[in-house]
Amino acid sequence: MKRLLLICILVTTSTISYSQSKFEIKTVGTIYTSDKINSAMSVANFCGSYYETKRNVITFNDGSVVELFSKGEMEVSGIFLAASCFLNDEVSSNEYVWSISEE
Repeated sequence: MKRLLLICILVTTSTISYSQSKFEIKTVGTIYTSDKINSAMSVANFCGSYYETKRNVITFNDGSVVELFSKGEMEVSGIFLAASCFLNDEVSSNEYVWSISEE
């Protein structure tokens, strides 16, 4: 019984954690693992980089690709950010190549 309860708690916690994500890893490259990308993306502040209805694509120097969810996708998941965190879909962003540092 205790084991079943523990499994239920772990599944619920992981589901909540996943549903609160503001990004999706599309491709894992040659340098960074998915764990490393998840850790870095979870603590990074991307306010001002999210679009209203489309995803913002982030490309890393190792070929990894991450997409930031749109405002609509986040709101469906129960994530609400300040209006200043979102760009109009018509705004084009520069093509940057990102990297993850130890800091």
